[in-house]
Amino acid sequence: MRNTILIYLLLCAVVFAQEKKEEKQGIELPDFVITGMQSVNMPEMSKIRPKVISTLSKEFFNPEFSPEELTLGSISEPDIKHAEEEAVANPNNGKVKVGAGFYTLPEGMLHYSKSFGNVLVSTQVWGGNEKAHVDNSGYNYSGGTVNTEFFVSNNSPIIPGLRVGLDAFYAREDYKFYGALIPDEIRKKEKINFGLFLANHKDSHIKFKSGAGMDMTRLPNEGDGESYSDNLLNINGNVDLSLSSFSVRSEAEYIIQNLSGAAGGKSGSNYFAAKSLLYYRPTVRFSISAGVFFSGTSGNSMIGPVVNLKLKLTDELSIMGAYSTESNFYTSKDFLGTNRFIDINGMPANIFERKPGSVKLAASYAYNKYFEIISGLEVSNIDNHHYFMDGDNNGKFEIASIDDYKFSHLFFQTNFHLGPFGIFYGEVNYFMYNLDGVDRLPYEPDMTFYGRYGYEFLPGFTGELGLNFRGEVWANEAGTKTLDPVVNVLAGIKYNYLSGLTFYASLENLLGRKDENWYKYQEKPFDISAGIEYRWK
Repeated sequence: MRNTILIYLLLCAVVFAQEKKEEKQGIELPDFVITGMQSVNMPEMSKIRPKVISTLSKEFFNPEFSPEELTLGSISEPDIKHAEEEAVANPNNGKVKVGAGFYTLPEGMLHYSKSFGNVLVSTQVWGGNEKAHVDNSGYNYSGGTVNTEFFVSNNSPIIPGLRVGLDAFYAREDYKFYGALIPDEIRKKEKINFGLFLANHKDSHIKFKSGAGMDMTRLPNEGDGESYSDNLLNINGNVDLSLSSFSVRSEAEYIIQNLSGAAGGKSGSNYFAAKSLLYYRPTVRFSISAGVFFSGTSGNSMIGPVVNLKLKLTDELSIMGAYSTESNFYTSKDFLGTNRFIDINGMPANIFERKPGSVKLAASYAYNKYFEIISGLEVSNIDNHHYFMDGDNNGKFEIASIDDYKFSHLFFQTNFHLGPFGIFYGEVNYFMYNLDGVDRLPYEPDMTFYGRYGYEFLPGFTGELGLNFRGEVWANEAGTKTLDPVVNVLAGIKYNYLSGLTFYASLENLLGRKDENWYKYQEKPFDISAGIEYRWK
């Protein structure tokens, strides 16, 4: 029975292509290693997060972070944790998923991973096609990834605990500028990534990780005399030294940018960032870390302090505070990942964004493993903050930047884990801006909300409800053009027919709204899709 189902679904996958589009903004892959356990998966919709917000990190809420949580943005390590344990627990597992809908026809994904002794290999392919909901709005995507990890047993007499990983990634998408003056202009985009990493976390006193990778963004049919290509060589590493209640954590990243085909002869830059922290935990209820952050790019650099405090008042309640110095190095992969309708002539080679002082305060309440609530405030001042605008009113966006960009961010997050009343995740963000001469910048809202609820109402049947909300935004710098709030209500149902075999259906935009995330680019109206998913071990 299982083999018959598997052969049928594989044939469907070949005919229908593979899974998951670049979630309007960027590729988001399903779990790297599939556990084979049934879970409540909410309908897949993009979270509406304004680019300006740096979500509070694990480093902030848990200063006793491990080296995995210290990275500055490595592109070289596969998204896999505890490879040795996963390989032993799940030596072989796979997943195939195919579906179709009013506008999605078809979509699909095939994943398979297998261990060969001390080697774990995972592969995945995906793809699909969206029909046009307005003229020229069709979208086509596909891609694949291969991840390999070799690990040495912790009991080996030679370099015990060593992990070595290799990965490769490719994704492509075709679409048109359907809201522009020339709506049938086609853009073809490719993203290629490959890398290597080494890590060893066996010794509790000395842990390290290092990696190198190449990240390429290509627009084959665009560019000044040749195809546009932005190539980033990333070299990174971190070291964790621990002695009793003290520890020192250091990390560094170096990026070499090589740009070709850019308008106006734009050239790439190099970027370097490093952070070193001294961590002290005198009791199980209090911890403090302090250090320095340094970063720079061609002729421009910054340096400043980093301080994190955490106090556990009770077993459930904790309060946290942080002062940080941060920077970001944005390139075309980030710009196109946020707004795919950018005119490359209005896209800078890169932007070195600096946050010389950011204060974060928060409180966290967690009750056993049932639920957790986090609420707090972030106040930041940013130099060289970038935003999107359509200055020529031609439906193709360019990027501008501003110094002394001040904002405050109030947030509230709650997560009720799977229990007798279902599962719920919610997140509310409220933003206050303090800018010279203007109330706000284009495409930056004052409020967002994201929520999902799932409940198994009958054995094997799980219902799901969700809401994405983004407040009103300006569509130009003067504020004379605005976009109404985005309100996307969605629902879904899953039926676990057999062990590993699931039927699903999802509905998006139940209110049938004609929302726009970008001016003149209307999102999909009401849509329904259905499909089948099969997992095996």
